[in-house]
Amino acid sequence: MNLELLDPFRRQIPDRVDSTLNLPLALHKARQKSEEANPEWKAAFHLAFNRRGTYLAVGHATGTVAVHDFLSRTLSAIYPHQTKEENENEEHMNYPNGVTSVSWARRSRSLLVGAVGDRHVRLLDTTHPFGPEECCFVTPTNTHDKADHDDGDHDEKPRGRGSLSHSTTDKPLITAFKSPQSDATYAKTIRKVRTKKIKTTTDEIPDAPSQDEGSEGATERFPIVLFELPETIGGSLQIHPKDNTTGLAVLSTGELVVFRTPNNIWSKELVDREDGAEPVCKVVSLWGGKDDPVTTASFSNVGDRVYLATKSGYLIGLEIGHLLYCMTTTADCIPEAEPIFRTSIGCTAWHLLLSRNGKHILLNCSDGALRLYVTNHCVEDKANVKPKVFQDIVSKEPFVCCDFSGDGEFIVGGCNGARDDKYQLFLWNAATGALMDQLTGPLVSLYSVAWHPTRSFIAVATSDGLVDVWGPRMDWTAFAPDFQALPMNCEYVEQEDEFDVTDDEVKNGCSQGEETCNEVDVTTIEPVPVFASDSESETEVFTFEAKMNNLMFGRGRNRADGKVGTDDKE
Repeated sequence: MNLELLDPFRRQIPDRVDSTLNLPLALHKARQKSEEANPEWKAAFHLAFNRRGTYLAVGHATGTVAVHDFLSRTLSAIYPHQTKEENENEEHMNYPNGVTSVSWARRSRSLLVGAVGDRHVRLLDTTHPFGPEECCFVTPTNTHDKADHDDGDHDEKPRGRGSLSHSTTDKPLITAFKSPQSDATYAKTIRKVRTKKIKTTTDEIPDAPSQDEGSEGATERFPIVLFELPETIGGSLQIHPKDNTTGLAVLSTGELVVFRTPNNIWSKELVDREDGAEPVCKVVSLWGGKDDPVTTASFSNVGDRVYLATKSGYLIGLEIGHLLYCMTTTADCIPEAEPIFRTSIGCTAWHLLLSRNGKHILLNCSDGALRLYVTNHCVEDKANVKPKVFQDIVSKEPFVCCDFSGDGEFIVGGCNGARDDKYQLFLWNAATGALMDQLTGPLVSLYSVAWHPTRSFIAVATSDGLVDVWGPRMDWTAFAPDFQALPMNCEYVEQEDEFDVTDDEVKNGCSQGEETCNEVDVTTIEPVPVFASDSESETEVFTFEAKMNNLMFGRGRNRADGKVGTDDKE
């Protein structure tokens, strides 16, 4: 996708459901025994775009993580969890509450997956050839999604249109092909890593040597790394924006912790190490506890700070650059994080979000309002910080989730309607605070929203397992300046002198096809400004290489082959 060819003056606010992403029933490895007991057993709980917006990861209630190619609207990879029936000794892989948090690494090479109420965290290696390939190599069954939902007054296709056809029962849906990048042997098992809690102190600590993270010899590479936190997850779970082996988590006890695994955690050395030590996941407590519990937290855009919100109603910033460096050493005690500011919010915030450029902090508060803070104002003027408040002044319904647009100019807040059970999206201008639009979705509940990093699309995770992608309508005037929309087709009448050659054109040589020759450079690849980075290159961004073995036909008139589906024959 060439971003520079997009119309910069195109409408930047979505106004309709552009498409719908679906994970078919056959690909949910862990299905509930009774669907009537839990009708939302396949609901989409959380979703997240990668940094470039090419892939969308969706965490479902069954514990499955689906990765969709957002450009082609196809399925790229599936990472199911391991149920007790598949391995009776691995009860830790059964997520009772589904996947409630999915976080991408900077170069899309790993995914951090976790669930509220569970202390086990999965770190998925997206570059592993046995990860998405075996999960996608599935023989589907003859199942159909029920499309009996009310879509409102929209023009989109019926929900559940991605169900499977009878002609896809003998071939896999998708097969990913990757070439090994090293001489390592690839394992199919999960690597378990024990955790070690590191104490913090305010005293000066002598310099410690760097931790030995193993050699670069022959190794065995694992697709998934599993480790256990001290307590169950109770809030935010996020991967570091620069380091794909570091992350933070808010525990159910109100404690904010930072964890880090060695850089070679994906690989197991085939030769014995000299010290005989096994790699561990280091966990450090930053803030909170029973006295001042933390409700939500997030890394800064470069990862040197952490912003958190407490239950008592305070927004706090911490400097953790030196702390993260000490976690790479062999020290058993590291210095505490340095507080930068402490600002009163006035209420409890259960969701904290940082803009892409790190200039704004958005809080989803318990009083049904979104509060926007300027990061520099919080650091410089700690006492007199006045946020911008965004709220539905009519119903004052609390927002389930919120997000920034890619450029930070707009804010979206999603809530579930109290009367008609249809979710609603509110879009504001972040600079002026004006309400730009209010969108009403279908008759389902909303769990998470995510704005595309570079384009005007909003993905919404719903209770029926589908992902609604909202987008703007096509502006045909961008293709021709004198374009006029017609209410109906009409016969074009050519004017008498429309294509006549004038004397001025003959003098200028236009009639003979003489044009000025301009050199066009087609070999140099200029970096896109939105992905510019001052600290690292973007040459190692991972992409899924997938090949379609068979088409996933829809139902009825939505079938890709143009034939009539089984539902239309009735």
